[in-house]
Amino acid sequence: MHLFEPGARVWIAQTADAELGAVDYVGEATVTATLPCVNCYNELRSAHDAASQRRLAPSEIAVVGAVCRHPLGFLALTDNDEPIPVIADYAGAVAIPIKPEPTGAT
Repeated sequence: MHLFEPGARVWIAQTADAELGAVDYVGEATVTATLPCVNCYNELRSAHDAASQRRLAPSEIAVVGAVCRHPLGFLALTDNDEPIPVIADYAGAVAIPIKPEPTGAT
């Protein structure tokens, strides 16, 4: 599957997989971030105080995902503000770009 850039509109069809963190979803969404590989994510996680048990903010994950050389996939946000993680090599997921509608006559 193609890794889409943040801001891209995509149509997603995905089945749940608890091990991967994938959720059931079919519909449109906007890509908000690239998901970093496990090594980059773990480095980010270890940089935080483990005692805080605070969840990493999406903005923190996005910064690391943007520079990761082996990203896992992308995070998309539905029109209802539901985050959908999409793993690139997961056979239970399909993401197709949505072409923008023409805005005027030529």
